[in-house]
Amino acid sequence: MSYADLDGHLQDERRDGFRRRTLLRALAVLNNGYSTFDATIRNLSVTGAKLELARPTLLPIRFELRYDNIKRWVRVVWRDENRLGVAFD
Repeated sequence: MSYADLDGHLQDERRDGFRRRTLLRALAVLNNGYSTFDATIRNLSVTGAKLELARPTLLPIRFELRYDNIKRWVRVVWRDENRLGVAFD
């Protein structure tokens, strides 16, 4: 399977591990908590997640993701119209 990276280049699937389908409520947190975006975690693995949100293009490459009393720094691996894939730092 392939996907387009942030520069639009086609990349091969490189995820490690099993992805679990979820419907978890999450927050993308920016600016030391002064800005937040509601998100839904659609799938989750030990290495990253797929998020669904209204305007993923507004998020920077790195941000804090909060869900289920967990706080993790993530970096964007890919994004499209209303979804983005993140890897856990």
